[in-house]
Amino acid sequence: MAEEGAIFASTRLTLSQFGSPVGCNASQADIFTSELPTVSSCLPTQVNGTKKAFFVADIDNYTFRIEHTVLGKETQLSLRNADMSGKLLGADGSTLRDFTPDSESKGDIISLNEFLQAANVDLDGA
Repeated sequence: MAEEGAIFASTRLTLSQFGSPVGCNASQADIFTSELPTVSSCLPTQVNGTKKAFFVADIDNYTFRIEHTVLGKETQLSLRNADMSGKLLGADGSTLRDFTPDSESKGDIISLNEFLQAANVDLDGA
């Protein structure tokens, strides 16, 4: 169940390689196309010895791209993030970052560190 106001950022990942079982043709088991396997025996299977676990360094420097839209209920208002000004506020109400309209914007880019700072969370603190 999702928790409102929470972010989950995994710092331990597992990478596995999958492939098609022997005897399956491309249309039955090609995981790199939009087609799904048409035969249950051709579902992709994990290649032996390819499972590797690792930790993500400097997770707080990773970024989120956030796209958002405002739609009016009583009016015809419709704006997306590239058309709006905004602020990232800290827990104390201070402005941590300003966002200005940018027609070329594909979303607001915010680092995990900025989110933590806004929530007054210190990962290195006791």
